[in-house]
Amino acid sequence: CASSITKYSRNPARFRTDFGSAMIKMGDIGLLTGSAGQIRRVCSAVNWICRADKHHQT
Repeated sequence: CASSITKYSRNPARFRTDFGSAMIKMGDIGLLTGSAGQIRRVCSAVNWICRADKHHQT
């Protein structure tokens, strides 16, 4: 990570190019909707659902 910071601090144009490319890639990820997706209360934690037989990760 530190090497990336150093690299980009020395070459801001490279940072802008790489950042723009990363944003385009993120835009192509696609959104999960309905039962395939989930709204998380805590973004870093997976939501759990409770069923009568056992707990399942969603």
